[in-house]
Amino acid sequence: MAVFDLVVIGDTNLDLLVKVKRFPSEDDEVEAQEVRYLPGGDAANTASQAALLGLRTGLISCVADDDHAKLLMKSLQSRGVDTSAVQIAGSKNTGMVIVTVREDGQRTMIASRGANTDLTLGEAQRTLLNAARVVHICDPLPQVLKALPGLVDARQTTVSLDPGSISASMGVDDLASVLRLCRYVFLNQNELHLLTRLLNPAESAQKVLAYGPEVLFLKCGADGCRIYTKSKQVSLPGFAVQSVDATGAGDAFDAAMIYALLQGMPLAGAGRFANAAGALTTLGLGAQTSQPDLSRINEFLHGR
Repeated sequence: MAVFDLVVIGDTNLDLLVKVKRFPSEDDEVEAQEVRYLPGGDAANTASQAALLGLRTGLISCVADDDHAKLLMKSLQSRGVDTSAVQIAGSKNTGMVIVTVREDGQRTMIASRGANTDLTLGEAQRTLLNAARVVHICDPLPQVLKALPGLVDARQTTVSLDPGSISASMGVDDLASVLRLCRYVFLNQNELHLLTRLLNPAESAQKVLAYGPEVLFLKCGADGCRIYTKSKQVSLPGFAVQSVDATGAGDAFDAAMIYALLQGMPLAGAGRFANAAGALTTLGLGAQTSQPDLSRINEFLHGR
């Protein structure tokens, strides 16, 4: 029996969220309407949402031995995330992201990965990785990409990948060894283009799927998502909501999709469920503080 439903690998950050009426231009100045410190990081966000939905969730990440990390771990643990595999870096600060959020919910981000860059993956994590039903990799570091193929047995553990823009810009060939492990790949439209350098999304998706994944989930923001397999494409519209902050919506989508697939939902139903989770996350400030639980998602969908 699997110890975890989901183990997530990637960044844990403290988000410095700055709410503004407009983004500044070069040599410009705008006044902040609100400034808040909030828990973030793509892997931590995904783990938080998964645990909130009821999945037994573990996190492999790296933070510093500082007050920021203590706050972040406490927040994750309060959601039910197992943080026992989170590593402590001795010489760097906990990662931080400056998130500037406009009134329409769109945002810009400046990231300092800090202690995240010291994350190591090796024999100490082998048992944990292979005792999970799903291993989900977020924006992997070079050392993680190198280690994963020798550690994870994809015959017994489902592997999924959300490469983020930095890893996607490496291209499919450089990610080939990890793509061959994956059953699922999660991308937004910019990341899909960076990964393949093709302009047509359907052609791009098929290029990625040719490396081995069974399903590619293309996140289209307010427009919903598209789901690609080697034989079909499903387009699912988004939900019209009054977005406040889009930070973490894609991470919530990933977690909700993994939850739905583990529950045996068909792809179309899983996509609708994940779209709802992403939309609801945009209704409040912060990536984790606005995440919906299962009852909220179901209530939202029942009214649609």
